[in-house]
Parts: sequence; structure tokens; C-alpha cells
Amino acid sequence: MLYYNTNGCDNNFNNMKFQATLKNNYYSMKKIWFGFFEKKILIVICTLLLSLSSICANNPTFIASKMKALFTQILKDTYGEYSENELYKLFLTDYTKDRKGEVELTINVESLNEINDELFSDSVYYYFYPRLLFLDSYEDLYYSDVNKSQIINNSIYFFGKKDHTTSKFGIYLSNRYLNEIVIRNPNIKALNDIYNYSSAMGIVSYFMIADIVLTNFTDIENEVLKELTAVVFWKYLCDKKGISFYK
Repeated sequence: MLYYNTNGCDNNFNNMKFQATLKNNYYSMKKIWFGFFEKKILIVICTLLLSLSSICANNPTFIASKMKALFTQILKDTYGEYSENELYKLFLTDYTKDRKGEVELTINVESLNEINDELFSDSVYYYFYPRLLFLDSYEDLYYSDVNKSQIINNSIYFFGKKDHTTSKFGIYLSNRYLNEIVIRNPNIKALNDIYNYSSAMGIVSYFMIADIVLTNFTDIENEVLKELTAVVFWKYLCDKKGISFYK
């Protein structure tokens, strides 16, 4: 009769079961921890994306690039498939033709209003454009409760005037905005000329901007000059569609 020693087999089998159990527990814990950290990572990513979206929505530089993109698209819809530089040249040439200041543009009002929703928040709007205050007298600057809270550095005051008709062919630009883009682009002659002109005159004439850009047209390669052109003529777009521009 033959006898087989099964104790070793039983021990090996038990060891295998134990190792399998450990392995299963390891993978179970791994899945639990991975799932936990995966959720945490997703929450962090979503939070960062929301924060970035909020920052971009209130970032004037980001808004300026969106204004430039839509302005360029409007020119493309109006003139057809030309290079960006050629589109700006066509528009500015048409605007200054016979000094009429009138160009028939194909404007998507929905897209215009979408950007206006972001542009017209105080922190963004007053970065590009100064606050306009219409007062009856000089004393109102100090004694009017209505205007006292609005007296800030980035303001232009009008006395005895009730409307914005003086800016039909131009726009008031913030000194801060112009100063910052000139500091970042000191060698762009057109930007320097526009800054000096705005500092001397206050209101920026559409005709003068068009003349300066066309005279120094090689500067249009600079993206900031395209953005400035869009910022300047944004009120022109709003006026053409009956959208109130001044806050």
C-alpha cells in the first residue's frame, strides 16, 4: 500500500489561498484609494477651471483679445476672405473715405452682446474707458451725494451738458490702458502716436486713429495695435446696432 504525505500539499494550498486573498485585498484597496484620489483630483481640476474661467472673464487683456477676434470676424463677414492686415486696411480706408465715417458692416448682434456682457462689468469697462460724469456745476463734484461715490481718477467731467453727442465720431480711452500698452510696446510708432494724441485731445477721433494706423500700417502686424483698433471702434459697432455704450 502506498501512502502519500498530503500535509505539504495542504500547506502549499493554504499559502496560495492566503497570497490570493492578500492580492485581492491589495487590488481592492488600490481601487478604493485610486477612486478616492481620482474624485479629489477631479474636484481640484474643476475648481481650477472655474477659477480660471472667472479670472479670464474679468481679465481686460483676455476681453481685448475677444474683442479683436470678433471685430476681425465682422470685417471678414463684410469684406470676404482676406488676410487680417488687409481687412483692417479695407475698413479704415472705407471709414476715412470722403470723411463720411460710414461703413456698412455685417455685425452679429448676439456675438456683440455676449462680449458686452463681459466688457460692461465695472472692473473691465473702466480699464478701457473712463467714467463720464455729467454735472450741473463744479460744486457738484464735492456736494452731490449722487456723484460723490463716483469721483475717481479715471473720470471725465462735463458741466452743463446732458448727453454724449460730442463722441459721435470718437471715443474716450482710459489713460491707464493706453499707458500700459505703450510701456509694453515702446517701439510701435502708431501706439505712441495714438497715446500722445489722446493725452493732448482727450477724445480719440475715429478719423485720427484710422489716419495714424494707415500712415504706420506696417505696425498692424502687432496684435496689440489690432486689439486697440477693436477697442476704439467698439462703440462704433454698438452705435450701429443701437446698443447703449456709455455706462
